[in-house]
Amino acid sequence: MYRRGLLGKHEEWLMKYESSMEEDAEITLEVITALKVHVEELMEQNLIGKEQGDRIIKALDEIMKNPQKIFDLKDYAEDIHEAIEIALEREIGEEAKLIGLGKSRNDHVATAIRLHLKREISEIIEEIRKFRKTLIERAEEYVDMIMPSFTHLQSAQPTTLAHYLLYIEEEMEGYEDLLNYINSKVIDESPLGAGAIAGSIVTIDRDRMTKKLGMSKTIVNTIRATGSRSFIMITSSILTALQVTLSRIAEDFVIWSTNQFNYIQLPESHLATSSIMPHKKNPVTMEVLRAQAGETIGENTAIMAIIKGVPSGYNLDLQEVTKHLWNITKMVKDSIRVIEDAIRRMKVNDRRTRQDVENNPVIAAEIAELISVKCGIPYRKVHQMMAKALRETDNDIQEALSILKKELGVNINVPVRVQEYLKLKKNLGSPNPDHIRSLILERKRSLMTV
Repeated sequence: MYRRGLLGKHEEWLMKYESSMEEDAEITLEVITALKVHVEELMEQNLIGKEQGDRIIKALDEIMKNPQKIFDLKDYAEDIHEAIEIALEREIGEEAKLIGLGKSRNDHVATAIRLHLKREISEIIEEIRKFRKTLIERAEEYVDMIMPSFTHLQSAQPTTLAHYLLYIEEEMEGYEDLLNYINSKVIDESPLGAGAIAGSIVTIDRDRMTKKLGMSKTIVNTIRATGSRSFIMITSSILTALQVTLSRIAEDFVIWSTNQFNYIQLPESHLATSSIMPHKKNPVTMEVLRAQAGETIGENTAIMAIIKGVPSGYNLDLQEVTKHLWNITKMVKDSIRVIEDAIRRMKVNDRRTRQDVENNPVIAAEIAELISVKCGIPYRKVHQMMAKALRETDNDIQEALSILKKELGVNINVPVRVQEYLKLKKNLGSPNPDHIRSLILERKRSLMTV
């Protein structure tokens, strides 16, 4: 349709190579929405008669109800914009050609992508909020459940499962804030009416069209409106970081569900069996999530690599970007749902976590701090002596403490129960159970007020 006047008939196999019809299925609703707003504006400017405009809008509504009419034309159209115009002309005849005035595919596709991405991000934010609620509810169950924390995957200091779950919740709150900002300040800008790159001589009230689209701001510069994809790069990068964060949590659960750790048991629907080993319970959903974090990095890299070599203004390279964006939004949305479900339904083996705390010298740093503070001995000196005592006693914390007291010549009451040390930690963010209970109430209120 578009090329015939200048270039003649196009070879079918090359048309398919250039076509974006498959990817455009994602933005069908938004493309038609933008087109309807454009037609209404042409009517407002008396560039299309009311009866003509109403017929066009009615036909567009019918196409929206049955979008298959568009995709039946995939062999005849370069993209969804051309397909809609062909379908519209078949519905109402020559009047369909009126919609081309003051319009370009460039401003319309940029508008449709922004509208669809805005909806996708809103859905991801809702999934994050649901996830945060689950994390808070499960943290409330495990305020007093002692477990080791890990650095370098080695037992580090005592903590609680509630403390761990609230770490994830705080991470998710940060991503929620970022995505809310991106949705309102980066994505929610309208390019509609900017034309191909430098606008049109046709009088169009772009701000009025922005309001009709339900968007908060009009992109002023028409070069930026049609050719910039910074909003995609920013969004895809944040979503990729979110997916990588989820992957680290999935990795924790893969490790914790092994027989060697046996801290958690994932829901059976998240597991798979071996084709040869009847005893195996494999944490397959967590493994897929980890893999999709790698895929997301690849999709984001593809977006950056495509855009980085494109000169300013619209180029067809940009058509190839959006499929990677939709792949990212889908994977992130699915991953949040999967890990939320896993945490909500997983079983916890508090006997094993307590056993690991008791069998490892995870309170060594706390004991050294307590002796340093009570006896006025430099911490580094106590630290070195504790390390030596642990080496001599094969990491037996009570024997090491006896050696330390003897060598330092002190006779102070030093608790050896882990719970006592958790209670001694008064600083913000610690696993102190009283602090965690207060924090849970605070997080609940925060979640309800937004």
